[in-house]
Amino acid sequence: MRHWSGRTRWGLPGVHGFFAGNDWEFFRHLRPGDAINCIERVLDVQEKQSEYSGTLVIQFVETIYTNQRDEILSRVVGWCTRHQRRASRELGKYSGVPKRHEYTPKELEEIDEIVLSEKARGNQTRYYEDTQIGESLDPVVRGPLSLQDVSAFLVGTGRSSAHGVLLREALRHPDHFFRNPESGGGLEYTGIGHLRDSVAEAVGVPGAYDYGPQRVSWMGTLITNWMGDDAFLKRLRVECRRFNVYGDTQWLKGKVIGKHIDQGSPLVDLEIWAENQRGEITAPGQATVMLPSRNPSVPWFADGREINLRSFTHSAGMPPILPVL
Repeated sequence: MRHWSGRTRWGLPGVHGFFAGNDWEFFRHLRPGDAINCIERVLDVQEKQSEYSGTLVIQFVETIYTNQRDEILSRVVGWCTRHQRRASRELGKYSGVPKRHEYTPKELEEIDEIVLSEKARGNQTRYYEDTQIGESLDPVVRGPLSLQDVSAFLVGTGRSSAHGVLLREALRHPDHFFRNPESGGGLEYTGIGHLRDSVAEAVGVPGAYDYGPQRVSWMGTLITNWMGDDAFLKRLRVECRRFNVYGDTQWLKGKVIGKHIDQGSPLVDLEIWAENQRGEITAPGQATVMLPSRNPSVPWFADGREINLRSFTHSAGMPPILPVL
């Protein structure tokens, strides 16, 4: 399945689209052999003003994923922003950001050390009673971002196409593809700025940058490393606020901001964020995790199918689930 909720829906002349975030609610595990289907609808389109491009449009899309038994696996609201390319380039919001960050050998050594020390909690059960408000999650580091990282993500998600498949897509959606002189007139899609500096620079970005869903998946790893195998990730919400260009490093961090047992379900709310080497928060977010309880009167769970967070208590700092009813 080559589908990312919240990604732009094909091209518009002179307009560039960026993934801006999504808000997942999970109900069931995805198991080997499952056949996945999805259905989506546009929830809203809003016009806003920004320092990056002046006028922009935010598009909200809801996607529901089901398995071969028509059971809901997850529901997600994703949003993307659309900007005029020329205005984005001319306003130059990111003109002061270097195209590539230069690290000292010691800085690279320290980053490598953190990357190699990353561990998942695994089968060491984390219990609700052992979790305290204010507790920090062990950070996860991703970077410095490279072409290898982005290419591996594309291969893993099946998001690339070539040859006849690519040509047919271009004929169906001509405004989303172009013949790039840098590749001798070969077809490339407008999002090739994730791989080519020149295309990124044409829309006012310092250089080639990551895919938003790539950063969201890193946040998921931050949480699953912390929660352990017996927990269930119920909600994951991430906003991509700043670009993560090649050479940038992201420190993924989080802390517990609330815990409560609602309708027999032990829930822990988290604040999470990605912070780059300049100390800028590039992707703030939130998450809700179901943790097993030591209390035998609290029901055990296998997944999150019995819970709809829309009707549950939320800790301070947890945004409402879209669409707001």
